[in-house]
Amino acid sequence: MNETTATNTKNALSSKMYCVLFPGNVKNEEKAIQCLGGLRTISQIFSQSYKKPVHLSFQPENPYVKKIGGEKKPASGVLFKVRIRKIMNEDKTILKREVIETSAVSYVKNIVKFDALCDFQYLPVCSMGGMPKCILDDIIPPGLNDYTILEKPSPLFILPGAFTRFEKPVGYSYTDKKTYLHKDDDLSLDAGDKDDVHKTRSDRIKPSARCNFNLDEIFPTEPNAFFTKAAGEKSAASPQFKAEYETVKKMFEDRPIWSSSLVKHLTNIKEPSLRMIFPCLAYYLKTGPWRLLWVRYGYDPRKEPNARIYQTLDFRLRHTVLSRDSKTNVSKRKTVTDPSNSEDVLESAVYFEPGTVPPQRQIFYTFCDVHVPEVQEVINKEPPAGYSCHPKWGWLPSYAAEKGRDTIIKYIMQAILGDKQAEMSYEEGEGSSDSISESEDEGLNQTDASVYGEQWTETNEKKSVA
Repeated sequence: MNETTATNTKNALSSKMYCVLFPGNVKNEEKAIQCLGGLRTISQIFSQSYKKPVHLSFQPENPYVKKIGGEKKPASGVLFKVRIRKIMNEDKTILKREVIETSAVSYVKNIVKFDALCDFQYLPVCSMGGMPKCILDDIIPPGLNDYTILEKPSPLFILPGAFTRFEKPVGYSYTDKKTYLHKDDDLSLDAGDKDDVHKTRSDRIKPSARCNFNLDEIFPTEPNAFFTKAAGEKSAASPQFKAEYETVKKMFEDRPIWSSSLVKHLTNIKEPSLRMIFPCLAYYLKTGPWRLLWVRYGYDPRKEPNARIYQTLDFRLRHTVLSRDSKTNVSKRKTVTDPSNSEDVLESAVYFEPGTVPPQRQIFYTFCDVHVPEVQEVINKEPPAGYSCHPKWGWLPSYAAEKGRDTIIKYIMQAILGDKQAEMSYEEGEGSSDSISESEDEGLNQTDASVYGEQWTETNEKKSVA
């Protein structure tokens, strides 16, 4: 490359151009530019302050044509100009092409690609006397007209705004999909009567040990073969996992209901191992009085009044306002987002004792792990004769959860007052989402007094601590 060529190339690369990939064989550049909206529209689109997609219309004069949208994307390229010599024979057939000259014109900063589908195109044409006739002037009169144009009949040429649902191609796998059958569905349908329209996703490959709490269905009494097989293979390959499995198994023999946070705190077993061990030994309750807890297979808390001590206590510190003196230095506590997902579970996240503060604003305790006299007094009361498990309160009275939360808040404020010597005001607000209102308690006392007993439905006294 000589000096003149290098200078020309440098000057060419200093200029900037834009590229438009026209989806067609362009023979007339002017018509191609008109299909893109004209030079003025193209210049506005490529300007920095005008971010609008480029629309392509193969019939610019037809307003009923659905335009194709093209996105402007950044690119880095070079536009070359290539001169080619064609060698042809007498029949004007090209025999050979030779490159004579190649030069750089400019660099390309942006490029427009038309990746969308071309929708159906309809022309305002009707058949008159066997010959097609354009009726665009009858639908949209040109020029200026008076009101008499509205009195003339107009042909009915009404098209929807779009015919295709998607602008870009969507991959679809034409395969048979599995469907779920309800337990009441008729299984004697022929193959031709199957519903191929209302399909759902395929069945889960991995079974689940999670259950919803209710008073009708039977809880599982033994683990799924999938979990036992996976745990057996893991135990054969890892002696450490086998020892961890035996440790958790011994814990469930001593106590039928555990939370994952408490097991992790006592054993320091990692979360991946617990995910394989728990389904082999217990089932998980997602709702009800024992929600978020693992229950040993074969143990039904609905039939055991002693299971009341393991019920879940949902504690939420929502309506406590702490106002400290400006001169008091208070160190911020490190909060844990979710104790069950953290490798190191704090003791205050699973046990509550006087003088401790929960590590987060919302936490789930079991009643037996709240070591305060007021809560222990509630759970030590035996249910009255004839009392059955309640779908919401379990074996405990209706006021147990609210009394437990109020008691914990009282001890938290006492701990902060004693440790920080701060001023505090407790603003009592609405209870949590699962607390019982006074009207519900009164209605319960009137309707179910014979079942729950007078002392079992007593309402909790309202407390305020200043």
